[in-house]
Amino acid sequence: MSLTTGLLLLPRYPAAELCALAKRAEALGYDDLWLADERFFREVYASLTLAALNTTRVRLGPCVTDPYSRHPALTAMAIATLDESTPAGRRSRSARRWSSSGGCSPARP
Repeated sequence: MSLTTGLLLLPRYPAAELCALAKRAEALGYDDLWLADERFFREVYASLTLAALNTTRVRLGPCVTDPYSRHPALTAMAIATLDESTPAGRRSRSARRWSSSGGCSPARP
């Protein structure tokens, strides 16, 4: 079993700075780069795609996506677009459960 390291960032950086951070994280040996899908920050999936186009190895993905503010179907399409932007083996890692993971149901958030 090997140790993996990841870096979690808020997508608050301008595009050029985010790309530089992603390249630096990869150069430092991080295995994963996660961006939080938080309101009032830059769009997470566009930011992840920028990171994907500027790195070669690090795995990319969103940290958490709110299924009440972003419909799960739109999230799936955004992740599919991100996956198409990265070679096999760098597929984005994302939450496998939606609202049920937090004990919430659509009737009672």
